[in-house]
Amino acid sequence: MQGRPPRAPSHTQGRSDPQCQRWRSSRSTPVHHDSFTFKRPKGVADQYLKDAREVDYAENKFNAELATWKRYSDKTKSRYVEKLLEAFRSGGADFKSQSWPKAAHRDVSKLIKGLGHDATGLKAWAASDYKNA
Repeated sequence: MQGRPPRAPSHTQGRSDPQCQRWRSSRSTPVHHDSFTFKRPKGVADQYLKDAREVDYAENKFNAELATWKRYSDKTKSRYVEKLLEAFRSGGADFKSQSWPKAAHRDVSKLIKGLGHDATGLKAWAASDYKNA
């Protein structure tokens, strides 16, 4: 970087090299002062990002709270767990309510099941009085 745009991988790598192909198909913006951003996706990818935002936020916040978990009362822990469970529930409902292209049905179904498994694990952990926290 250092004020220069990034360069494609070395010419010694063949054009069939997957890294070169990913580089050439990148959707990043031009470099400006040693930084760049990715262009907002369209269609299914954009909808996924919108729907996943709340779940990601809740999960990241919960993970940050785990750093000081032992200092919280059981009531506070329970409240944090319930907030994350609600994010899993509403996130799953958001994903279910969307119209997804047929090609995305399997992935979305896995995501919804994964949120359900995460919720089940979180409930079990809470029921165990947060053992291994």
